[in-house]
Amino acid sequence: MEKIVKVTVAYRQSEFSSLLDAVNASASDIKPKKSKVELINGKVVTAYKFNGTVLVICFENDNYLVVSIGEKRVNWNVASTKPNIGTQLDECKVFFQYPNGDKTLWNWKNILDGFIGKQIAISPSEQSLFIFTRGGDEYLFDVLIDVENNNSHFLNLSEV
Repeated sequence: MEKIVKVTVAYRQSEFSSLLDAVNASASDIKPKKSKVELINGKVVTAYKFNGTVLVICFENDNYLVVSIGEKRVNWNVASTKPNIGTQLDECKVFFQYPNGDKTLWNWKNILDGFIGKQIAISPSEQSLFIFTRGGDEYLFDVLIDVENNNSHFLNLSEV
């Protein structure tokens, strides 16, 4: 089955009056979570579960990266117990169509399958979360909104 969903990006990046303001805002948001990043960066991914809005990535050291849709940003946390996120997303082909007419395949399964057995690292910023594999591609988590149904959101991974 194949479907096309017209989408727009959910979050606009914050604007700051100076580079120093931007750096300070980012640092104050990230510093408290630095120790959590250290629990998973460089660790091997063993499994994942994704329901379209929440992703749980399992690591060899029994920690779990939980990525979800927040009100103004992509939320993330590292947990020591595996959260229950319900049913895994089915594998029907979904294409996102952006306001400029461009279409892209929501290729979440191939991307996430590519993390299995590899060391990964995350790099959080104020509103975004980046993830990459050792010697591999870098991806950005973003949130897309279905323009025909504002209650429908998608957690998306796009190559940087």
